[in-house]
Amino acid sequence: MWKAAFFNKGDVLIRLETADFETEVKLAEADLARAQATLQEEIARGKVALQEWSSFNSSKPPELGLRKPQLARDEANVKAATAQYERAQRNLQRTQIKAPYDGLVVSRNVDIGQFVSTATSLGTVYSTDTAEVRLPLTDNDLAFVSLDSGHPISVELSATIAGRQANWQGYVVRDEGVLDQKSRVVYAVVEVRDPYLRNAQREGLPLRFGQFVKAEISGNDADNLVVLPRHTLRLDNSVIVITPDKKIAIRTVDVMRADESYVYIKGGLESTDMIALSAVPNPYDGMPVRFEDDVTDVSPNEKTLNDNQNSIVQHGDNP
Repeated sequence: MWKAAFFNKGDVLIRLETADFETEVKLAEADLARAQATLQEEIARGKVALQEWSSFNSSKPPELGLRKPQLARDEANVKAATAQYERAQRNLQRTQIKAPYDGLVVSRNVDIGQFVSTATSLGTVYSTDTAEVRLPLTDNDLAFVSLDSGHPISVELSATIAGRQANWQGYVVRDEGVLDQKSRVVYAVVEVRDPYLRNAQREGLPLRFGQFVKAEISGNDADNLVVLPRHTLRLDNSVIVITPDKKIAIRTVDVMRADESYVYIKGGLESTDMIALSAVPNPYDGMPVRFEDDVTDVSPNEKTLNDNQNSIVQHGDNP
């Protein structure tokens, strides 16, 4: 079983047999020298032809008489030989495949003594400089995250690895710009630097490629929101409150966002309202209630709510 191995930038990952490539370089070098010698010979012949023409004629000599077509042919041969020589040198250099970055070997498809041809996949390597995590965002999520702000958005990633809680800090660097055809979500790309902790002097667990993580993304700032437990919101977007005169009021609220744990309300409540955290059977507006510390007598149709079942509404920032 081949195991992934780390490497540094510039390390030789694969080395091919160089004998045949070195021979190709020598042959190309010889062809280039031969073409250059032929070119120099043709240049000399042109000079001799010019001298002979000038000795017997005062008119302008023809190009064929000065051997200019032959000179152009030999110059082209030199260029072709130079290109073949440069290609042979590149092929020789490519017998050593060096790592372009720090990374790890995920898989290898060749072994010592194996023959490979052009376009053969030799293996797979990943860079360990950064890791990217795709976060699916629904249309509702996009209302609270400014992907087009031009500023990195902080994201806290977490996972349980071998019974330990691990956390990594990342930033949204871009989004993929299209809706997924099946899930109809937009994927934001979170970048985590040095996920394998190779260069950073810090403790923690590495974020391995392929690891599933949970993400907490920083959303837009919001003021004057009321955060309540999710179960306090009724199906008709209303909550049961207790007014200062100790009577029930059913208030329809303006919900900004709701998740599995909390509901964020931006309107519909008074600062003096207290929220009923427990279920009230058949509530109606004006239903009287009393608390345990009340000492006054109450009529039989009054209901009692414990103090631990109520919460004073408070306004705050940043849900």
